[in-house]
Amino acid sequence: MAKIIKVYQEAEPAGMLLGKLYHDGDRDEHGTFSKKWEEWFKAGWFEQLCAHCHAGQSDYVGAMRMHAGGFEYWIGVIAAPGTAVPDGFSGVALPASNAAVAWIKGTDGPALYAMHEACMRAFAENGWSPADDAWYIERYNCPRYTQPDENGEVILDYVVYTK
Repeated sequence: MAKIIKVYQEAEPAGMLLGKLYHDGDRDEHGTFSKKWEEWFKAGWFEQLCAHCHAGQSDYVGAMRMHAGGFEYWIGVIAAPGTAVPDGFSGVALPASNAAVAWIKGTDGPALYAMHEACMRAFAENGWSPADDAWYIERYNCPRYTQPDENGEVILDYVVYTK
């Protein structure tokens, strides 16, 4: 069972999201992008992108937003502003923003990724609401997400840009 163990605000600096852009038509038969993630690991794309990042900027991200009337789902990394987009990838500038963050703890599985509504309630309880053009980011932090604890649980950061 997944649960929120920490909720806080942080200032997100401006950055450059480097990766690949997907849309609703790229979802798998379960409505997820898990096959795209598998493709990323198999192709070694994270390693290629992390070579362009500064120390401390190598967390993998799944970043979502509504843009120009459509849903966007990005897989990639966040690099310093102005970082050149490597061949074969796309990029988008991320503005500096306040952000609400929830740490979701659980085993790596569907329940861990189904906590959007619970996070939004926790943020609202603290008086935080999404910006009109909010980014919703799953941040796979090393080591919180990459190294399971003694119970096999990891921590996924769920970040939402706020007003």
